[in-house]
Amino acid sequence: MGNTGRWLKLIVLVLAAAFLALFTIQNLGRTSDLSINLWLVAYKLKTPQPIPYMLLFAFGSGLLLAGFLGTINRMGLLRRLREVERDAARASFSAQDDDWT
Repeated sequence: MGNTGRWLKLIVLVLAAAFLALFTIQNLGRTSDLSINLWLVAYKLKTPQPIPYMLLFAFGSGLLLAGFLGTINRMGLLRRLREVERDAARASFSAQDDDWT
């Protein structure tokens, strides 16, 4: 990837950070009561939480979960790749020892 790709990534990152900062500044005064009812037990936070913080927490949690699951998937693919390479090496080794000629 050349310099153009790096500049494009930097511009997108700066725009996203500016949008996030603007959203946080404009909506910091808005709060919401957060509760969950599981029919067996119900939870509710004592104080209302600012909406930008709840949004950032939800987005960050999603990024962490996706990264964790992606890492597990990548480890499985790498393990499978090593198995295929090992099988291919065994197949080529056994083909070289074949004296049918």
